[in-house]
Amino acid sequence: MNSSYFKKMQGYAIVEFIVVLPVLLLLLLSTAEVGRALYQYNILTQSARNSVRYYAQNVYLGSSRIPNPVSEENAKKLAIYGSVRNTNSLIADSTVSDVTTILAENVDNSGNDYVTVTINYKFILLSGDPLGAVLQLFGGTTFSPMFNISATMRVI
Repeated sequence: MNSSYFKKMQGYAIVEFIVVLPVLLLLLLSTAEVGRALYQYNILTQSARNSVRYYAQNVYLGSSRIPNPVSEENAKKLAIYGSVRNTNSLIADSTVSDVTTILAENVDNSGNDYVTVTINYKFILLSGDPLGAVLQLFGGTTFSPMFNISATMRVI
């Protein structure tokens, strides 16, 4: 075998690498985005559960049946910040306005009241949107899924 044969093979390897590289990048970046989306969905689900648990315990003022507006606001803060104090948001670009709370009284005619906390969050791709850039190379479009996470609990 002469050296020109090996040079020719190296050239083929470089061409193959250049052809395969966009596909590998697409797989790598899409895997990272899906993992990040699942992580954020899990954080939001845990936040909704913690928030509804807090709201179910503190929905009324004492033993009266008067709704407590402070506990409703605190439940929204707990869903976004992870605490009733305004600190850093658990998920970037989420605000208290993304959270809705509902107090449903005597829904099932058994005297039980239920509270529901819903978090609406639009998943945002990585900064610079590298996955979208790779998808557009292949004629695709970008997407931003909307997470609607809801938790319901009986008032304690």
